Amino acid sequence: MHVVEPRVVWVLLGVVACGPSLSEPPPLQHLETLELLPVCGQPSPLRLLALDESETPVEKEWAVYRFEDRLYILVGRANEEVGSDLDPYWLGMETTLYSTGLCGESPRVIASDIWEVLEHPRWPGWLLGLTQRGDLVVLDPEGEVEPGLLLEDESPDRRWTERGILQIDDERGALVLRPYPSSPDDPELEPTVVVEPFSSDVAWRSLGDDVFFVEDGALQRVDLRDGSRALELDRDGDIEHFRLIADGRFFVLESPPDADGFRSLELYDRLMGVGEWIGDVEETYSIDHEDHLVLQPRDLPEGSNRLVLLPSMEQIDVPPDVGLQARIDDTRWLAWRDEGFLVYDRTTNAARLLFDWTGQDMEAWYYDDRVEVLVHHWSSQQFGAEGPVYAVWLDERSRDRIADQATIGLHHLADGRIVTPLDVHDDVLGTLALTGLDGVTRWEIDGEVVAWFGEFQAAAGLEDDVVVYGVSDGERSGVWVARLPAAE
Repeated sequence: MHVVEPRVVWVLLGVVACGPSLSEPPPLQHLETLELLPVCGQPSPLRLLALDESETPVEKEWAVYRFEDRLYILVGRANEEVGSDLDPYWLGMETTLYSTGLCGESPRVIASDIWEVLEHPRWPGWLLGLTQRGDLVVLDPEGEVEPGLLLEDESPDRRWTERGILQIDDERGALVLRPYPSSPDDPELEPTVVVEPFSSDVAWRSLGDDVFFVEDGALQRVDLRDGSRALELDRDGDIEHFRLIADGRFFVLESPPDADGFRSLELYDRLMGVGEWIGDVEETYSIDHEDHLVLQPRDLPEGSNRLVLLPSMEQIDVPPDVGLQARIDDTRWLAWRDEGFLVYDRTTNAARLLFDWTGQDMEAWYYDDRVEVLVHHWSSQQFGAEGPVYAVWLDERSRDRIADQATIGLHHLADGRIVTPLDVHDDVLGTLALTGLDGVTRWEIDGEVVAWFGEFQAAAGLEDDVVVYGVSDGERSGVWVARLPAAE
């Protein structure tokens, strides 16, 4: 099997085809313990941070985040008052942000009530956090100073621009531009009113120095440089919503719904100054991409898609029951119907079935040259869905079984091996195992591991042969790292 650097551009979760599902996987047999390599000059696995058994890293890609030479670990704790438990959907949980060195040295508490850890080019060299309320704060890497408020979340619908943050001020009834502070100690600057009156019901978008919004059924534009205002488009008062796509070259204009709930869509090319009707859709169903749109218009049979190519605006009515999912190249799309995955070719307007998986439940990830499919038994929680993983090659019309057993929390190593939790229980804990290149041989890395293990790896910024994971197991509870041996 050849291995490529994975670049996921589309994920299809929980595909369910008609028919009987895969039988329950056999109970996990005793696995041989993997002989791990030393990490940080100490035996693996090495605990970076000790935690209470009720604490686990949250199910977010930034749960273990590397900033300079330290790791920042975002942990959730069960909170009976809000009815939460050790569940990956953790909004409302008590959260604590910890920090350690790359080898677990100097652990410290940084902050509480943090929702996300991030950096922003506007403030280089600063570690930022979003609170659960939505405030943007500056975090002290030493944990000695309370988070400094940088931007208060007065509106959930805010847009970042080069000149400041655009957001709706409900008290003023206006759209305002708030200048960026240079530090939390700066006095708050008075925002500039961009449009008044304004409310959250108004459709609006920003692009560079321009703000577009709908007023009285017409599309208006305001220039942030000088505050000047002009009429952008008028369709006899028939614009209710709009979207900007393809780096702002195109508007998708939506009319108010008719008596049957359908909206008329017009695709307008701002560069050429021309627009075309592309269909009437129920509610606002359409999928926008940078180089094409997919919609299900009323004038086609139920379940049929219309493909609109950009920038040509060419419209292609795709055969029924071919659900376009991701673009492969200039002429081909990955598609889906009840039997399984297809490759659709717009030049022939035909689709070729890759493999028939009728009757199977599956999770699937699309990469540049393949689809990886986890075919699994039904589970009451998604992290317990377990089964074999196949790599389906788009050009070769072949497939490789790359793992006999895996779960949705899997992680790929650069050499093609898979690390995955197995035998995940209702408490979302399982056995972390390494699968060899043969897809069959498995070794145990550790037990009672948090099942959303795969989320942690990218932002942690560790070497490829080092994995980081959470354990909830009495006195062993905490965040651990382990160095894996090379492939045999």
